[in-house]
Amino acid sequence: MKKTAWKEPYKKVDGKIRTNFRNTYKKSGVYLIKDKKTNKILYVGGSSNNVYRTMYRHFQEWSDKQKRATYKKFGTKVRVILGTKNQAYRLERYLTKKLDPRDIDYKYRQLELDLKDKKVIDAYKEAENIPF
Repeated sequence: MKKTAWKEPYKKVDGKIRTNFRNTYKKSGVYLIKDKKTNKILYVGGSSNNVYRTMYRHFQEWSDKQKRATYKKFGTKVRVILGTKNQAYRLERYLTKKLDPRDIDYKYRQLELDLKDKKVIDAYKEAENIPF
C-alpha cells in the first residue's frame, strides 16, 4: 500500500484551480478528509476502481436534495492510501471503525471486522509504520 501526505484537495496554479491528486486516477484506494482548523477526521471513503473521481465528488456542488457529505475546496486536507481493490474495501471498513469520522452514517460504524480484514490491516500498519 502507498499513502500520500496530507494535502489540500486543490491548488492554485497561475490563477487557476487544479486538483492535487491526479496520480490517483483509475486506481483503487481509501481517502481520508480532515478539517484543517480542528485536525479532526470528517470522512473516510474508498473506491475499488477510481479513488480520484470518488473523492472529488465530495468537493462538487449539487443541485438536488440528496444528502451528501460535501466540503469546501480549501477548508480541508486529504490523504489517499492506494492499494488493491480488496485492500481498499477492508481498509476503509477498518479506518471507519477506528477513526469514527464525523460525517459517516451510523450503520457503517457498526461493521464487524473479520480475520481477512485484520491481515490487511496488519500489513498496512507494518508497511506504513502508523501507530493506530
